[in-house]
Amino acid sequence: MAIGLMGLSCLYACLSVIAEKHNESVGTVGGNQSRSGAETDFPLRSLSGAERGSFYETIVKPLLDKMLSFAGLIALAPFGAVIAAVIYLHDPGPVFFTQKRVGKDKKLFYLHKFRTMRMDTPHDVPTHQLEHPEQYITKPGRFLRKHSLDELPQIWDIFRGKMSVVGPRPALWNQTDLIEEREAYGANSVMPGLTGWAQLNGRDELTIPDKAELDGVYCRMLRKGGIKAFLFDARCFARTFQSVADGRGVAEGDTKFRVNQSEAGFEEYGHLKSFHIDKHVPRRVLITGAGSYVGEAFRNYASSHYPSLTVDTADMLDPAWRQSHFSEYDTVFHVAGIAHADIGKADEKTRQNYYAVNRDLAVEAAKAAKASGVRQFVFMSSMIIYGESYPYKRQRMIDEYTLPCPANFYGDSKWQADKEIRKLGSKDFAVAVLRPPMIYGCGCKGNYPALRRLARALPVFPDADNCRSMLYIDNLCEFLCLLILSGESGVYFPQNEEYSSTAKLARAIKREAGRELTLSSLLTAAVAIGSHIPGKTGRLVKKAFGNNAYSQTLSVYRGLEYRVCSLEDSIRASEGKEICKGQQAGPGLVSVITPAYNCAGTIGETIESVRKQTYQNWEMLIVDDASTDHTAEVVGEYARLDPRIRLFSLEHNSGSAAARNLAIANAGGRWIAFLDSDDLWKPQKLEKQTEFMMKHGFAFTFTSYETFKSSADLKRRVFRAPYSVRYRQYLRNTIIGNLTVMMDRSKIGEIHVESGYLEDVLTWMHYLKLGYTAYGLDENLASYRVAGNSKSGNKLNNAKRYYHCLREVQKLSAAESLIYEACYLANAIKKRMFGSSAVYKEEE
Repeated sequence: MAIGLMGLSCLYACLSVIAEKHNESVGTVGGNQSRSGAETDFPLRSLSGAERGSFYETIVKPLLDKMLSFAGLIALAPFGAVIAAVIYLHDPGPVFFTQKRVGKDKKLFYLHKFRTMRMDTPHDVPTHQLEHPEQYITKPGRFLRKHSLDELPQIWDIFRGKMSVVGPRPALWNQTDLIEEREAYGANSVMPGLTGWAQLNGRDELTIPDKAELDGVYCRMLRKGGIKAFLFDARCFARTFQSVADGRGVAEGDTKFRVNQSEAGFEEYGHLKSFHIDKHVPRRVLITGAGSYVGEAFRNYASSHYPSLTVDTADMLDPAWRQSHFSEYDTVFHVAGIAHADIGKADEKTRQNYYAVNRDLAVEAAKAAKASGVRQFVFMSSMIIYGESYPYKRQRMIDEYTLPCPANFYGDSKWQADKEIRKLGSKDFAVAVLRPPMIYGCGCKGNYPALRRLARALPVFPDADNCRSMLYIDNLCEFLCLLILSGESGVYFPQNEEYSSTAKLARAIKREAGRELTLSSLLTAAVAIGSHIPGKTGRLVKKAFGNNAYSQTLSVYRGLEYRVCSLEDSIRASEGKEICKGQQAGPGLVSVITPAYNCAGTIGETIESVRKQTYQNWEMLIVDDASTDHTAEVVGEYARLDPRIRLFSLEHNSGSAAARNLAIANAGGRWIAFLDSDDLWKPQKLEKQTEFMMKHGFAFTFTSYETFKSSADLKRRVFRAPYSVRYRQYLRNTIIGNLTVMMDRSKIGEIHVESGYLEDVLTWMHYLKLGYTAYGLDENLASYRVAGNSKSGNKLNNAKRYYHCLREVQKLSAAESLIYEACYLANAIKKRMFGSSAVYKEEE
């Protein structure tokens, strides 16, 4: 490239000999002469002498364009043929796409591109003006657009004199806003280009006024003529290759989410404030949004460390909240919202639900709080309003001058709420908005549990040196307590004191599991390549190893010291090893694991028993095992009502063990609890069992339970839980009820269900054989439905299967197996004939 630029410099020097004479003629020839020969829909204005063009612009630049475009057509012909074949094979139809664009002096011409969108895409509509444009972009098209390869056919437009190599990108004929903005800078009077100064400084990330201003900068440099204009073109040409390789500034059409500077709230940023906080001032706080990870963690933290704070919770899923009056509260802390999901597969109904919950519900709650005379409203926004992570090796630091730039409807729904709620702020109604990075801690959901599973499973990991902001849950809770006590408004960016990298986190997690993780630079190269692969693979690599960080300037607040836990200590606490700086953690998230097969008639009652729990920090993961009835529809309806309920589906019937293991693999909770699709829990089951486990430090527990055939049964048989069960004891008496079991992942590690007959029995045998003791809580906290057609309902078959478990799975001798089988049968008869019974009224 350097040799080519030197050759072009020599050519420019030769042609410059007659520059002075040409410039004199330009200055005298008809300033008011009409331009003819082109049809245009736009009014033309007369040009000044400077605007008519220098010798470089009118003679040298066109000649260089011809030479470069001719060479490009020859050299890139084979590459273009491959791209054309891929386009046609993926979506049959024309491989080229022509579109009417605005050229020099606003003359219209037809521009050529490789087609990147489906054949049914509306023509002559800018991508950002399409409704949900990402649905039209093909998989090859996404790659071509990211690396600007769809623009290669424009080399032909350069060769035929309609475009230049460098210049403002040609606007669509109906982009009147861009055309009018460019008019003020004289950018409509120069030849449009394949690449330009605006494209190298933001591309799709720019607002239209900013793009027009950058086009004006290029025009001013071009009008200077001479060697300066040539060198500026050469600089743009050289930088284009790096920009194309990185795919910078491409937003896949979501420019409709762009933000005006006046909306960003720069003047409200919290780092500009000073705080004077009295930690003993009483405050009443209402959390709007029941069962959220952040809300429950904050409530537990505040009750342990800030007795001056009284915290209540309102369930926003219950319409009755609208009849409530917030006047008794000093602060409303709004956490209700839909978290990030697979937005690429979302339909229109899902998109509308994001806006209904993340924006409309949040604004409605803020207005209700203001009308009730609440003094402070705290809203949980998100770092997602600044777009997705940058690819590996491309640094991203969000500072006090960075504008929000949502990349999708999820980010935009949070941004819309962010700015609308801030508009409600006044002297008597302080609005505080938090835009935190990824939040993690014991029992959290999302990316951290996924990284934990990878780190523990893999022996080798990429040595990726990416940079990410993170926020440990205790640091966030301390920040919230102090902010609420201050009563201040503002926009805040709490984060840990240290940045982290994916490799650093993975190694720390592995160490807490008692093993070392090897970091490999060879795998790092694979990460660099993978980040540029189009489609889901590239997005996942960017999500895991991309760069996304806040400047620490945004996160330091005078008089508000909230960083109570270092990164190293927070990982240790998140893995259940110890608690940060002597602080007491709450029980955390409970993941309820429920397999479901043809249970449309009972699954609703099961779900309701979970929703009625007095302990609300739970998630319910239900796996539909290819049901042939309406099970999936029933669960899906509950999932739409309550975001804590998550539905997964198996394509083929795979059995309850496979269904349970799928749910466990997606669980984010510290605690794993099991509940079948026809069984029920008493309302205090989770509260009492987590309290029992936390108090004694137990890893594996179960409770007493009752049996019933229908909800109308009043007389029920109760099976009492002994204080403890060890491996040999369990072989004699399988007293542990599956619906009552709860296990602590922070002590046991990854949990899985054994496959085969009597899956639950095999699973408890496995963990008891490893040396764990199952501890019993002798309180009747669950109801087991007796169904004649269930696998556990046929006692004779179960006896045969139990012998198989002992002999084939546990590898016991024939004599031992027979002894334990006899004990199993004796206890089964005893439970059936003499089990204690009691009469219970239906739950109030």
